[in-house]
Amino acid sequence: MKNKIIGNAVLWASLMIASALLVGDSDNAPALLMLMIAGWYASQLVLTQAGDALRREWACIRRRLGK
Repeated sequence: MKNKIIGNAVLWASLMIASALLVGDSDNAPALLMLMIAGWYASQLVLTQAGDALRREWACIRRRLGK
């Protein structure tokens, strides 16, 4: 469990750094949103064993966003 928590902390630290770099340019708001959604998805995979449910949820998000 300790490795999962450390992995989650590293993941969110890197997302905070990336978001700080993107916030300076207001045209990057859609990229920042996708980055945060991907971060949430990755952290859920790291902390839980709910891979199948998250894959279905991610597929739904991609359909809604038209990607």
